[in-house]
Amino acid sequence: MAISTKVHKVFFVLVLAGIMATWMLPSAHAAKRLIFSQPNDGTTLDNAKGNSVPDQNVAQLMYEGLVRIKNKKLVPGMAEKWELSPDGTVYTFTLRPSKWSDGKDLTAQDFEYAFRRLMDPKTASPYAFIGEPIKNGVAVEQGKMKPEELGVKALDNRTFQVQLEGPSDYFLSSLALCNFAPMRKDVVEQFGADFAAKADHLIFNGPYVLAEYIPQNKKLFKKNPNYWNAKEVKLDEIEVLVVADLNTALQMFQTGALDFAEVPSTLYPDYKDKAVTYVYSVEWMGFNTRKKENKPWLANPDFIKAVGHSIDRELYTQLSSRGLNLPAQRYVMPGMMGIKSTYGADFSLNYYKPKADKAKAQEYLKKAMTAMGIKDPAQIEISYQTISNDADKRRQAEVLQNMITKTLGIKFNITQVEYKQHWASLKPGDYETAFMGWVPDYDSPFSYLDIWTTNSYTAFRTGFSDATYDGLIKKAIHSPARNESLKNYFEAEKYLLSVAPMVPLHLRQKAQLVNPKVKGLNFYFIGFDIDAAFADKI
Repeated sequence: MAISTKVHKVFFVLVLAGIMATWMLPSAHAAKRLIFSQPNDGTTLDNAKGNSVPDQNVAQLMYEGLVRIKNKKLVPGMAEKWELSPDGTVYTFTLRPSKWSDGKDLTAQDFEYAFRRLMDPKTASPYAFIGEPIKNGVAVEQGKMKPEELGVKALDNRTFQVQLEGPSDYFLSSLALCNFAPMRKDVVEQFGADFAAKADHLIFNGPYVLAEYIPQNKKLFKKNPNYWNAKEVKLDEIEVLVVADLNTALQMFQTGALDFAEVPSTLYPDYKDKAVTYVYSVEWMGFNTRKKENKPWLANPDFIKAVGHSIDRELYTQLSSRGLNLPAQRYVMPGMMGIKSTYGADFSLNYYKPKADKAKAQEYLKKAMTAMGIKDPAQIEISYQTISNDADKRRQAEVLQNMITKTLGIKFNITQVEYKQHWASLKPGDYETAFMGWVPDYDSPFSYLDIWTTNSYTAFRTGFSDATYDGLIKKAIHSPARNESLKNYFEAEKYLLSVAPMVPLHLRQKAQLVNPKVKGLNFYFIGFDIDAAFADKI
């Protein structure tokens, strides 16, 4: 009996070991899933209205325009080829054979409808300005012409033509933005006001489809079998979670719940040797000149310069981000494409010193106070609005408050509001001064400079309008050669810094920790920053 009992025990152990070995072996059918988080849910699923980086990050999974960014390069997307007229004003795109996620053919008419819908005032897209280079774009955007008069036309099912107001060295790259992705008229009209409210109210032409959407929680994407380049899509699923706190996201990465995560600035020194670090945006302090009647200093260029020179940017970036962010001594991101090198290298500018220039700050303050008839700087009070659920933004505001009040002797209050409320409040002017920032839409200084032309995105939000600046920009965009355009952009940037209601603060950097099993993941700074569409997980 004793021998029999021993045999049964050995048999049981062997069976259990076999089961465990089976669990540990990778299944041939196991889905490859990439999981990452974003600090907020974005603003919309409507590709025409997408106006934030979180919007663009997920949109490039669901949609594909005429071109797309892949491995940090501009490559053909839905257009397999294109021609540009000799005068540089007409693009003719030939579409590749492709289908929507519901199996219907994608046609040039879908692009024609999408472009018109983007520029139609009824759509109320905050990104309609991106289509202003198109013939009649501004007039359509302002409601002075019908969307049908926009310079776009489907010549046949696979040929789409775009006519521009004039030559543009950046227009082609801007077409990679989700705002120019195609859309089907029948789907938009079927759901009306509820279009893009739910995952099943959308159709897709990109690498993935949105299979599940829980607002403020997660988006689950699954590989789109109808995508024209599906063979290049390595992942079966991508899950994007909403995790507002970067410390929480980092903990999730460390436990394997996320495949990559952004390092909180407070921990940057501990991880900087392991992280992928990249410049992401330029951020500044914007002044609302529309409130100048009660607070004239908000529109006084000398006062704004006084604020700018009172900031020790080296110390500011150390105290607020532990050295992750970099001091912004100018407005345009230096890493934009230049002539021989980067724009910053080809056109050097240190408008604001890394250290505070207190003497110059006092000089400008005195000049501003004289013009406004103010004798005591304590009479000047400003409120600075920032985002409540962002620890970095709170620290930045506190450091600014300390530096500016000590140097200038003014009153500086901090107002904190939720992410969506912050951005929503800028357009109607429900703020005095506020955190603002910009991720470039295309690789040209114009992406930063255009938003300050009269009635454009940021100019409208600050109430800024300057005919001289508008003229400098027109001169730059109508320059016959790119080199000349860049030189004129540089002149416009210098002038803008002297008159605009803004103070550059820092170049925002991100540091990402990535699971070594993840391959082909790219981080970028043009339009979106997470390029995961063609990533793999081994």
